[in-house]
Amino acid sequence: MQDVLKNSSLTFNDIKFLLMGYKRAITLFYERKIHLYLDSYFEICVEVGFPGVALSPTKTYATSFPVRDFFKQIELGALEKYKKEKYIIDKVNEFWEVLTAMERSVIFYRYIDLEKINGIWKGESRYQLAKRLNVAETQIRKYETSAFKKILHYM
Repeated sequence: MQDVLKNSSLTFNDIKFLLMGYKRAITLFYERKIHLYLDSYFEICVEVGFPGVALSPTKTYATSFPVRDFFKQIELGALEKYKKEKYIIDKVNEFWEVLTAMERSVIFYRYIDLEKINGIWKGESRYQLAKRLNVAETQIRKYETSAFKKILHYM
């Protein structure tokens, strides 16, 4: 992670690492159980669970943190432990805008919305995604490759 934070030119594996850390970073900010989903505009949203209250939807951008302004506190030097998480959230939010709706869907379900299965965090397989999005499995690979190329070019 330290290399990713220091290096301005990211590799394919660095991008995968950032994407796979996004959900964890959001969870650490909220300090609560969360559920990520894509809204109708293919923006990443988060439902935050509060004790005794149902999950409530909000955007994942800086203005969405209702309890504390973590980004402002980090800029002022407080909450040093969240610097890595802020970096991950910022980077993903930066390059999210250059992706098409289908690329966002593929990246989200393959690398961001991970589930813990037998102690290992996993996203959906290309086969599962093809069924979900009603396209051929080869198309999923093409969307994934295209998204990573755009992200690397953007960075």
